[in-house]
Amino acid sequence: MDADRKERALGYMYGTAFVLGGIVLALVAHVFHTERGSIAHAVVFLSETLGIAFIALGIINVLIETKDWRNYFERRLQDIVIEQTFLTNLDKERLSALQVGVMKAFFKDPNIDREGSFLNYFHVHLHKFIAEPFREDVTTEVFLEEGAGDLWNVNVRTSYRCRIAGDAIQPQVRWWLEERDVEEVISVSLCVKYPENHAKASQVVELADTAKTPADRDALKQGISLEAYKAVDGLIVALDARYAMKRERLQYWTMAHPTKNFDITVAYPKDYDLQHKTMVVNDEQLHLTTRPGYLRAKCESWMLPGAGVAWILRRRADAARS
Repeated sequence: MDADRKERALGYMYGTAFVLGGIVLALVAHVFHTERGSIAHAVVFLSETLGIAFIALGIINVLIETKDWRNYFERRLQDIVIEQTFLTNLDKERLSALQVGVMKAFFKDPNIDREGSFLNYFHVHLHKFIAEPFREDVTTEVFLEEGAGDLWNVNVRTSYRCRIAGDAIQPQVRWWLEERDVEEVISVSLCVKYPENHAKASQVVELADTAKTPADRDALKQGISLEAYKAVDGLIVALDARYAMKRERLQYWTMAHPTKNFDITVAYPKDYDLQHKTMVVNDEQLHLTTRPGYLRAKCESWMLPGAGVAWILRRRADAARS
């Protein structure tokens, strides 16, 4: 505040000086009478012109330092530099440079973008997720039952909401398992449901069902298009998969898209022990509930693609002896 007052006082002083200097030059020009066309006349004319210019400049300088004019120009500069109309006219290269400049000023680190810095990593690997369509309220239920031989019979039920970023939701839904992870895919079904605030609220559309159409399995691996629903913010996707896999295989569930709020439950025979590993940036955001035959992991925050939970089941020693 003191610095602002000093700058304002200095502005008034300069303005006054310009006005007084201009008056002096103008008066001097009127004191001397010279012959037209002579060098002296040109000097006098220049003095009078400079005097008028200095007076005008001084008045403008004083006006700018007044509160109303100062606020006006501050608002105008804010509109030009900060408002979206200015930023939208910049190309990606200039926007990126502006963003780096803001980071340097905010963290007071002129070398924040040095080679190998986290900011560089962020721009290359994470920056794109800011404007990418995301999933919300992902709920997954995994049911495991002992199958023939050394197999698990697995039933996975998943649902989530597709949220718009830009002008569309995620472009497609994909489902597949690595061949080494699964012995047999029994069935996979995929449907979408319109959200509560839509004109077609609660209407369900089936997109794939391998039990009815075996070719849908390849379509699911390639990706089922959501083009017809791209503008439906909050579209609910529901997927039900049944398959058999080796019991010694590591199982996992990870995010394919940026995800807000995630809830997974795993139900399994009580004579097995479940060992799990969370794959999240901050374990404090993940709430775990475990008891014999049951695991629940819930995250009420953001999860990046690749984050999730992995687990493996081992028969308890006392159960194996019995």
